[in-house]
Amino acid sequence: MKIFIDTSALYAMYNISDPLHEKSIVSLDNIPDEAELITSSNVVGETISLLSMRLSKNDALSFYNEVLFGIETVIVDLEIFNDAIALFKKIKSKNVSFVDCTSFVICKNQKIDFVFTFDKHFGKQGIKVL
Repeated sequence: MKIFIDTSALYAMYNISDPLHEKSIVSLDNIPDEAELITSSNVVGETISLLSMRLSKNDALSFYNEVLFGIETVIVDLEIFNDAIALFKKIKSKNVSFVDCTSFVICKNQKIDFVFTFDKHFGKQGIKVL
């Protein structure tokens, strides 16, 4: 089983004051040990930026060094970038981010089973949310 982990889940897991922190920990605990955890370089960058701005740079660096261990990170290359731009142009909502579009493309390309997120846009793209 492949599970993509989105920014909203990573941020909530690491930030104990986030309203979704407890829910994120429970969800994480329910992920089977054999699951392959995947994220992207864009999600990592977005999460580090959020943690740095909302908590501290030290928290952002700790997240990078501690939390990402054991999570495969797909590097957003030119092909993913171009596919994400094409998708971004098609989606009507102004609230779907470009980073989300790169995640949607990765989930499709890698045939990812589920996404661990609190972002409703994944479900609207037909991606199963944990």
